[in-house]
Order: sequence, then C-alpha cells, then structure tokens
Amino acid sequence: MVKSVPARSTPSWSAILLNHYREDYPVPETRASTVPTAMEGHGSYNRNSRVQAAALRTVVAVFGQAARMVALPPDSQPIVIADYGSSQGHNSLLPLQVAIQVLRQRVGQNREISVVHTDLPKNDFTALFQTLMESPESYLRKDPATFASAIGRSFYEQILPTGSVTLGWSSWAVQ
Repeated sequence: MVKSVPARSTPSWSAILLNHYREDYPVPETRASTVPTAMEGHGSYNRNSRVQAAALRTVVAVFGQAARMVALPPDSQPIVIADYGSSQGHNSLLPLQVAIQVLRQRVGQNREISVVHTDLPKNDFTALFQTLMESPESYLRKDPATFASAIGRSFYEQILPTGSVTLGWSSWAVQ
C-alpha cells in the first residue's frame, strides 16, 4: 500500500522567501541570465569564495529557524535537504550543519537525512565530495545517519521529484 503525503496547508519557507525575492528584485530575461555556466574546477571556487562565505553567515540563523519550523515528512521517510547550486561545497557546510543539528533536536539521531547537492553537469563534483569527506566542518563527519548525493542539472529545471524536498538551501542566492 502506498501512503500519500498530505498537502501542505501553508506555503514552505522557501516558497515565501522566493516569492518575496521575485517581487522585490525582478530579473530581466536575457540570454546571459538564462544560460548557466559551470564554475572553474579543481577546488578553485572553494579557495576563492571567502567573501561569499562571510555574507552567508548572516542568513544561517534564518536557515536554522526554517529547519525548526518546517513540516517534516512521515517518520518512515527520510528528511531531504536540497543544496541548490552547491559548486564545490565549501559554502554549504555551515548552513547544512546548522540545519542538520536543528533537525536532530527535533527527530533524534537515528532518523535518516539525505542531503542532495545540485549543480550543473560540468561542476567539479570530485572537489565537492572531497570537501564533504575531508573538511573538519563537514556534516558527514559527525552524523552517520546523514547521506550525501549529487545531481548534475541546472536549478532552472526541476531537479527532484515534486514534494520530496523538506528544506532547501542556495548559497548562490545569498551572493
């Protein structure tokens, strides 16, 4: 028997923030704004993204609050966090770690959490997984019930199945 997930009665945090952003900061449709390009590979983004990392620290608390308030899927399903535009992963570590810690307070240590990092197909996913495995700040080092995966597809297209994402993050949107 397949169980259906009840429809949300309130919009998600990401939908609220996205709609607010779209209303206040419309982006003109030009070829430059609709054709994404991949970042330089071999860890270059991780080494050269300190300004972006400093800027995202101001919104990490808001992301933690979203993790506190988001509706969770049934206990039989994993919690899914999408990291949209992850690049090589460095700027995702802190916000994902904060969200996972908050979710762990809500659901305990054994509930499975799936973190899906997304970026363009030409992204340096090798550097992403090296960051996740080697960085002392990686959420994987402290949580054996959290699993990382990656999808190579532009976030201008649907990346994950409808209704499957519990919480979404985008460091790109912070810049």
